[in-house]
Amino acid sequence: FSPDDQLIVTGSWDGTTRLWDLTGKQQAVLLGHTKAVWDVTFSPDGQTIVTAGADNKLRLWNRQGTPIAIYSGHTQEVRSVAFSKDGQFLLSASLDGTVKLWDLDGRISRIFKGSDNGFIDANFSADGKLITAAGFDNKIRVWRIEDGVLLTTIEGHEEEVRSVSFSSDDTQIVSAGGDGQVKIWSLDGELIATLSSGGEAVWDASFIEVANANASLTNPSSTNTSPVRGMVLAAGEDKQATLWDLG
Repeated sequence: FSPDDQLIVTGSWDGTTRLWDLTGKQQAVLLGHTKAVWDVTFSPDGQTIVTAGADNKLRLWNRQGTPIAIYSGHTQEVRSVAFSKDGQFLLSASLDGTVKLWDLDGRISRIFKGSDNGFIDANFSADGKLITAAGFDNKIRVWRIEDGVLLTTIEGHEEEVRSVSFSSDDTQIVSAGGDGQVKIWSLDGELIATLSSGGEAVWDASFIEVANANASLTNPSSTNTSPVRGMVLAAGEDKQATLWDLG
């Protein structure tokens, strides 16, 4: 969704990115990527769209679908892209084993490395000071942006980690894996809860924060009593979306 909830942007295996209104009417087709479009997102102000492609490129478009810029720097597929909260930076994760931080002029500000097998997903913390990335080596990594220092390497998934993101208060991380598991972690790598313990691969999981949510876990198996707030929504290869209430 665009930040004003008026448009939806989608990316496809056919290499196209499409803009839709809320009635389902197509507003624009964004052509440029020569292979699949893996990820799409709006800027925080809703005026810019960025797309990540299997052609190793990032592309920027305006809200009407007009091309603005092409960012080249990855040597393999770009699997995810995210805007910083202030809209001044982009974060891309690639199968080339790097996560790159870009300014809006297309300059690479910092390169984060660690997974020889490549990265599938990467996201900013809410305060913009940290990033986390999901690796094909089954690991999650957390870096400090300011100096590029690797703070934590988290192990616990049995197959590749496909999705990773911070809670809105930056105290926890939720991850989804090819092992069918959805897990919640503290920033120092302590396992807080396993919400899904196996089955078909899970492609994406994220926190949905709820005001005044109860901090205790009721149903998920837990290894400690660290507070978890709100809900977690996940989508997997079982063709289902699952919502866990953590309150």
